Amino acid sequence: MKYCPACGAKNADAAKFCAKCGASFADAEPVDSTVKATTTPESPASTVTEKHRSSGNGWIGAIIGVIVVGIVLIVGGHSFYLNHRSAQATADIGQTIANKEFGDDEVRVYYSKSENTFTIKTLSGSAIRSSFTEYVEDGDNQSEIDDVTTEYQRFIDGVEGKMGSKYREAYYTYIENPWDSTKVFWDSRGTKIGYNWAEDN
Repeated sequence: MKYCPACGAKNADAAKFCAKCGASFADAEPVDSTVKATTTPESPASTVTEKHRSSGNGWIGAIIGVIVVGIVLIVGGHSFYLNHRSAQATADIGQTIANKEFGDDEVRVYYSKSENTFTIKTLSGSAIRSSFTEYVEDGDNQSEIDDVTTEYQRFIDGVEGKMGSKYREAYYTYIENPWDSTKVFWDSRGTKIGYNWAEDN
């Protein structure tokens, strides 16, 4: 049994012309039957070509898949880490942001994970506490109080990007009144200031 070099049809070994398409076997080179067995008469080389093409696409698909999985793990793992880190670790991050916005040795930041709350306490002898004192006693440093409002807004904005998805929307923040811990100077839910003590004084 031999195969037509033109259309791939089966023919008798003694045939000089293809019984299907009429092509001559006179000048044809021997055809490897194992290769022909994987092809179709309509497109003799199509199956082999598609096999190599699909193999190449498979590698590309595999590489893309690995990249996508890696991104998911990085993003998901980052969110998991933020959601499950300790309260102290979150407070430390808040402290770093506070130092940048309020200045070093101005405030101390605490964080309660169960209440999702940042407490900002002004330090004794700090410029920010002096501003509060002067404002209450003299009422003549409005610009400094406005500066603190701006710094506080930047603090709560900065914290948002560091919170895990579970805590990002509802975190509460306030600057505690150092002379009465039951009162606050400013507070916020998320990145929106809810109470500004200076507006009531």
